[in-house]
Amino acid sequence: MLDGNRNVQASAHSRLTKPGPWVLAVALGFGAAGLDTLGLPMLSPETPLFVFGSSLVFVAFLSMGLGPGLVAVLTAYIVRLAIMWPFQSRGRLRGHHLCL
Repeated sequence: MLDGNRNVQASAHSRLTKPGPWVLAVALGFGAAGLDTLGLPMLSPETPLFVFGSSLVFVAFLSMGLGPGLVAVLTAYIVRLAIMWPFQSRGRLRGHHLCL
């Protein structure tokens, strides 16, 4: 009985520390953010833009589960914020001339 508990603990530990799904989740998050920034029209330039990035996040949830799926969502969200948010230079931040 004791050996069975060790095997369960060892497999749970190896699942959490194995870098494969986590690295793939971050890559899917970066890919989702990249596809979201493209904004491709489906039929013609006048049609509304379709966002393809959410499909990559959905793939992360379906194939790898809740944890890596959330990592993909957070990665895509952080990258999108970094792209949309204009960064100020360090000199302007020290002089309190921050324009939002």
